[in-house]
Amino acid sequence: MGFSPDQAEDLLVACHRRCCICHRFCGVKIELDHAEPAGGGGSDDIDNAIPVCFECHAEINSYNDQHPRGRKMRPSEKRKHRDQWLKICREQPQVLVDAPRDSGVGPLQAMIDELEYNSIVADRLPKMIAGTFSRVAGLFRDEQFERAIGLVD
Repeated sequence: MGFSPDQAEDLLVACHRRCCICHRFCGVKIELDHAEPAGGGGSDDIDNAIPVCFECHAEINSYNDQHPRGRKMRPSEKRKHRDQWLKICREQPQVLVDAPRDSGVGPLQAMIDELEYNSIVADRLPKMIAGTFSRVAGLFRDEQFERAIGLVD
């Protein structure tokens, strides 16, 4: 069913569309996670919601109980992060004005960006080598890269 759209909107306004874990501005790249997972008995009540960026959402839900490393983020901790951040937003709004709106990307987005870049290069490199750039490209040949994109065996 999901969270109520009106309550979700109020929560996103209250947190200024910033992640309640890393405090980075997310814009539309924000999700409402269940503090207590729906599959674990958590409700779709807005009190069980925490606004998080894609990277933090992946991080807080990736803990493996079968291979415990680090510390699992429990539902109560998620709620405390949310409540702490909402209190800052409510009582110290100047923090939001002074903070840079774009504080870079997280590691997950950086990896996605790199993979997209590599895909573009892999698509264009054969054309560049066969075209007018062949002499220049030949000077900078890299066997490992060419094997990785299938130019050589």
